[in-house]
Amino acid sequence: MIYTRHFADRLSLVFLLGAVVTPWGAAAATDPVITPEQIEADWLLQEAVRHLPAGTAGPREATRQDAAGAVDGVKNGRFGFHTGADQKPWWQVDLGKSLSLQRVVIFNRCDGNVQARTARIMVLLSDDGQTWSEAYKHDGTEFFGQTDGQPLSVSLDGAKARFVRLQLPEKQYFCLDEVEIYRVGGDQNVALRQPADQSSYSQWSTFSLAVNRNMPEPTYRIEQVVQRGLKLADDLRQSGVAVEQSVATLHEVAGRMKELSGNALKGARRELYMQARWVVRRMTLANPLLDFDDLLLVKRAPGMYTHMSDQYLGWFSR
Repeated sequence: MIYTRHFADRLSLVFLLGAVVTPWGAAAATDPVITPEQIEADWLLQEAVRHLPAGTAGPREATRQDAAGAVDGVKNGRFGFHTGADQKPWWQVDLGKSLSLQRVVIFNRCDGNVQARTARIMVLLSDDGQTWSEAYKHDGTEFFGQTDGQPLSVSLDGAKARFVRLQLPEKQYFCLDEVEIYRVGGDQNVALRQPADQSSYSQWSTFSLAVNRNMPEPTYRIEQVVQRGLKLADDLRQSGVAVEQSVATLHEVAGRMKELSGNALKGARRELYMQARWVVRRMTLANPLLDFDDLLLVKRAPGMYTHMSDQYLGWFSR
């Protein structure tokens, strides 16, 4: 069976929920595509940002949130930040004060054929964030980082600066995995979790809760999750899905929620919230509309990136 645009929302839901999608004719993977911890972290991110007051996260705040991904200490070969296709895109970090710097260590994105984008990467230094001097320009060779253990290490020979900016010399998307900076005579990464910024954000930008000091704590809207889960159960019941156990669990969560005092520990609310979310997720994946053998992905959308799943769907094809 071939599914077309009317199925798009449900198909996107499968990807977002972390369902295993295998290549055509390949055996199903034995390990999950993403871990339960990653799924729960994404739920908490949604919980935090979807209920922010209007204007809380404007374009400037968004670039800072995304830029923080390159100084969060996580090196996994994927991109920690991602700008739009800017003219001379840049990323920078504020070290808090002027320091004598020994070197900058740059971990490139390694999960796609994009290393050529950073082959002419430049390192700029500043004391005030306004006037910049070029300290280094790469020679055009591609470099990696986490996957081969050979990030680009740029010697700064004791140059003093408070701000360190990385920039590309032409119009391009700009993304890196992680950036580390070391001062003269020190072995501590002085850029770790320092305020960062970049020229723009993009549709691929990911905002890290761990390093965003302004992001509010999740409120764990348990009642909302339970209500939506019960509505989903009613819908699935009409399709013949056995939902009795899930409904019973949701009612149990609702009852336990009412027993919590106003000053209940966050851990108790989080536990109930996650329990309800997992129940709803299992019901969603039990939808008979998701019971199919083959999934046809229409490739080659002219003039567009062909690796994005939304561009593989029918309404982008010719």
